Amino acid sequence: RVPITVRNDFEANAAGLAALSPNHVQALSRAQPQGPVKALLGPGTGLGVAWLDAVAGPRTSEAGHGVAAARTAAQRALLQAVAARVGHAPEWEDVLSGPGLANLYLARSKPGRLRRAVLGAPVAERPKLISASREPAARQAMEAAGGFLASKAQDVALAFLPYGGLYLCGRITDALRPHFARARFLAQFAAHPSHAALLRRIPLFHVRTWDVGLLGAAVLAWGLVE
Repeated sequence: RVPITVRNDFEANAAGLAALSPNHVQALSRAQPQGPVKALLGPGTGLGVAWLDAVAGPRTSEAGHGVAAARTAAQRALLQAVAARVGHAPEWEDVLSGPGLANLYLARSKPGRLRRAVLGAPVAERPKLISASREPAARQAMEAAGGFLASKAQDVALAFLPYGGLYLCGRITDALRPHFARARFLAQFAAHPSHAALLRRIPLFHVRTWDVGLLGAAVLAWGLVE
């Protein structure tokens, strides 16, 4: 008999952080890694949040299901519109995921060809339609998602203090990356009344490979045979 171990997919992603090479990531900030804790934030079909401790190993969380918070009047209005769509106070993954991107677009778009296409498409195909469009409402949805990504990244940074690096991954992050200016994103990430200096010390990276989960699965498997 061959023993089988089932692990959470985002636990594997977090474990994969230990196996990333410099070619796998793009630095978004000038801060340098200087600690044993790394964190991972990945909007995809949902919103994954995990962290990696050099001693304790990878750990997962349900932080993507926390209630989303607004930092501006525009975000408050947008969350109210999304709440009307989903029927409850929006969770982070209701605005920061593939379905979340569709929520942001549908909350502010007007009847038209793209809206009909998005409503008629399978859930998994909706982000591609929105990110590829030049319609103003689609561009606004992408920019809004980038703002929420910066806000949630700040939330994760303050929760885990990942001085070893905060890594952004996932297909939605990849789609958002061309739509937010690095300087603006870093300013939004560090905007805090009392901990701006602390946040600027946390390195930010964009994971540019989709293989991080497979790398992590290999790391976890190796740990089973050692």
